[in-house]
Amino acid sequence: MAAFLTEKVPCVALHNDTSVNINNCFLFGDSKEEVTTTGVVGINPYDISIKDTVIKDHLGGGVMLSLPPAHEDTNFQIINNKILNCKTAGVYVEGNDSELLIEGNEIIKCRAVGIRIVDGVNADIRENQLLENNDGIQIINNSSNMIANEIEK
Repeated sequence: MAAFLTEKVPCVALHNDTSVNINNCFLFGDSKEEVTTTGVVGINPYDISIKDTVIKDHLGGGVMLSLPPAHEDTNFQIINNKILNCKTAGVYVEGNDSELLIEGNEIIKCRAVGIRIVDGVNADIRENQLLENNDGIQIINNSSNMIANEIEK
């Protein structure tokens, strides 16, 4: 299990083979920075859809996922969200032979990286706005696709 998932207080936590559809929600962390909160944490979930949601002020990251290998029934997507002022990352995803769609999100003022994809996750990263983050997008050890993203310091 990844260290980034074990010491955080999540708004939403998903564990082995669970599914969730988060739509039009507000997931606010500790703006005083006293507690390491995370918006959404997923460890080997079955299915995740996060849409039209505001995720704000999380020291531990906005969306932090460790995905299982993809198969025909899985669906992992992060679409049209506003992820603001998160410290660790706006979106951090790891996994082996996993697939993910990250589309139409506004990721603003994350003090580490806007989007970080590592360890064999094949992500389609499309039409996102990444503004005033320390780093825009990091893709490490995988074959993700980036199409029409706006990245600005």
